[in-house]
Amino acid sequence: MLNEQIEEQSSSSKKSKNQKLIDLANEISTPIRGTDGRNYVVLNQTPHIAIPHSGNNSKAVLTICNQFHIATNDWVGTNGMNHLASYLTAQCGLSEPVEVHIRAGFSAGTIYLDNGTPHAELIQINGTGVKLVNECPIYFTRGAVISPFPELSQSTIDLREIRRFIRVDEGALPALIGCIIGMWMSNIPQPIVFLHGSAGSGKTTSLRFILDLVDPTTKMPGGALTENVRDLKSLAALRSEEHTSELQSRQ
Repeated sequence: MLNEQIEEQSSSSKKSKNQKLIDLANEISTPIRGTDGRNYVVLNQTPHIAIPHSGNNSKAVLTICNQFHIATNDWVGTNGMNHLASYLTAQCGLSEPVEVHIRAGFSAGTIYLDNGTPHAELIQINGTGVKLVNECPIYFTRGAVISPFPELSQSTIDLREIRRFIRVDEGALPALIGCIIGMWMSNIPQPIVFLHGSAGSGKTTSLRFILDLVDPTTKMPGGALTENVRDLKSLAALRSEEHTSELQSRQ
């Protein structure tokens, strides 16, 4: 009889802890569902960064559990993580699908770039100029390989100076710059940059420099084009958190 009472009290305590965890999740975050079919959680402190959620060990679950520990000085066990994961999945399923961007997004005539910094700053580009902002009307998700853009500053350097680092004919430079800008715009057909030259002419170095201009990363700056469509999709989604580990295991 005493053991049953202890077990009942323990079960009640776990339920209370789980409910507190759910309450905290509702307080600090919003579950959303992307048009790509994936689930995400958006924290109130970074309302434009969507954290991937795919199970009880997802980055979203771990982030909320860490916030729970900070708030209560109590750790969340496996039962609590499973409970939270199921709840977040259910809430994501109830939300209307929204587009989640990787690094670059476009809204109302304005390009937004995730600056890649810990403070989740954004670069806003429109007809009035370029500036750093802290909020935007669209969502971004981050991969494990993201690296910040260089510090934003005004420059009077001629764009033709880019040929010091990217080996292209001067006549092809306008097309190249147009391609780079197009890479920052979502919902349009994306350009394909193809450099032709002899061995040792700097094609790979030039292409990696272009990639760093568009989406600087801490590792895996690119690779050979694959003939397998499935692998090609993985390469295209390299910047996505969900695909990084899969691609690394294949390599």
